[in-house]
Amino acid sequence: MKFKIVYADELYKVQKEMNALLIDIRTREEYDRSHWKGALSMPMDITDSYESELDASQSVIFYCTHGGSSMKLARYLGNRGFDTATVIGGYNAMCGYQKKLQKYG
Repeated sequence: MKFKIVYADELYKVQKEMNALLIDIRTREEYDRSHWKGALSMPMDITDSYESELDASQSVIFYCTHGGSSMKLARYLGNRGFDTATVIGGYNAMCGYQKKLQKYG
């Protein structure tokens, strides 16, 4: 395994430590409806080759809706020398954590 796993409750910390871009790989429509603050949109449905789109020297954290697609992409690019991570549970977990913070502080 050549990628990192990030839990929603540690996303900001890990993103800062890695100095990583946060990339939303959901469809553009999903991104436009709602996305994580500061995330870039690079939908899997329109980007065939992330290797040519990304700078291998830049760390990236991917997320999708549930975490499966972003894990596959992070693993794939991690095995090709990129410094990658994925958010376990994806956007749903990130929103759940945010709601928990709002409720319990």
